Amino acid sequence: MSKNTFWCVLSSLLVLASLQGAGRAQEKYWDAAIESGENALNQRRYAEAEEKFITALKMAERFGEQDPRLGVTLNDMATLYYLQGKYDQAELTFKRCLTLREKVEGPDSPDLAITLRNFSELYKAQRKYDLAKAPLERAFKIDERSLGRDDLVVSRDLKNLSYLYRAQGNLPESARLLERAIAIEEKTWGPDSPDLYPDLNNLASAYNFQKKYAQAEPVLARAVSIFEKAKGADSLYVAEAVQHLAIVYALEGKNAQAEPLFKRVVAIEEKALGPENPELVVDLNNLATVYSSLGKYAESAKVLERALRIAQKARGPDALEVAKQLRKYSEVLRKVGREAEAQKLETQADAIQTKAGQPAKPK
Repeated sequence: MSKNTFWCVLSSLLVLASLQGAGRAQEKYWDAAIESGENALNQRRYAEAEEKFITALKMAERFGEQDPRLGVTLNDMATLYYLQGKYDQAELTFKRCLTLREKVEGPDSPDLAITLRNFSELYKAQRKYDLAKAPLERAFKIDERSLGRDDLVVSRDLKNLSYLYRAQGNLPESARLLERAIAIEEKTWGPDSPDLYPDLNNLASAYNFQKKYAQAEPVLARAVSIFEKAKGADSLYVAEAVQHLAIVYALEGKNAQAEPLFKRVVAIEEKALGPENPELVVDLNNLATVYSSLGKYAESAKVLERALRIAQKARGPDALEVAKQLRKYSEVLRKVGREAEAQKLETQADAIQTKAGQPAKPK
């Protein structure tokens, strides 16, 4: 189960929009070259893909600018350059493709939207979020007009725009776009679809970054309910959703409400993974933190002792993770008056860090 923050990175799949079924003899060579190139690209055989696309491009240029195969070839070639990290070549080729497709197919062409989305991905990969936003917004408008407001492609555009706004620090707009994307998905998949979970999680994250915990709570509670229905109460999917809700309660200072949720996470993981699985260490630490916040230091010490044993067994006695656990445990031992034991643990942690070439904690 992931221990990362809630935000899940959103990314459009680069679309290779080939024309299929060309029947005339003079078209078969282009068909074969573009199909071979796309197969090689999908299998990350980039040198082979480039060779095939160069061949296809030479043929397509002979067909003339009015032939849509030139746009297909340029889009594929630009995608290849992007995936290879050849960003300057990719940018030039995408621009050529956009100019051509707009001229030949018109400003509302679905193929134009494909290239605009791919162009946005190129800028996003370089963290040029201002430049990435304009082509994606334009693709979104084309998709909305051509496919309808409730199409899943429109939802995808909204989610990727949400990511860009978040990257620029505009969290309210990021949340608003996600809300609309989720509403579209609900109409298509139904309100209890597990496929909603990543976007519910991202929406809660957008609220959390704004410290709007009261808005994040029902979103995460819904995510828990969805997985309980779809996966069962003891599923690791449920554990992850419960963990996120518990973290929100802890951030709000609602530790009494967070405590049973963290206990539930530990219980699910114990059952699914075993009582000594290292995945438990993070959740035991979270539970210990809540216990300490509630003044339950004895319970916190007991949980941290267990987390230490698991870390020692899983990582080895000299691991830096073990040193961190020793310090956490020692801090709580001091809260319950076990100073001698706490000092002993601190000494062990110092020895581990010194052995690893890190400075010991100042006295």
